[in-house]
Amino acid sequence: MRPSRGDLEHTRDASRLWQRGRRRFAARKRHGASGARLVCFGGAGFTAGLVAAADQDDSVVLVGLDDLYRRGGQ
Repeated sequence: MRPSRGDLEHTRDASRLWQRGRRRFAARKRHGASGARLVCFGGAGFTAGLVAAADQDDSVVLVGLDDLYRRGGQ
């Protein structure tokens, strides 16, 4: 399925924010900043485009409600 125009815009917006966050974090030159991971929490889930973008970027973690409320090994 092809992503919608809105999905692509949200993906670009998120990528821009992720890059900005990385630059700001690295500029502080704190210990561990270069290996920091960006964590995004979404109560309503994430678009397919955002999931695909995060899957290609190991420094971004998407956390949805299922992740927050997962119990044990489920």
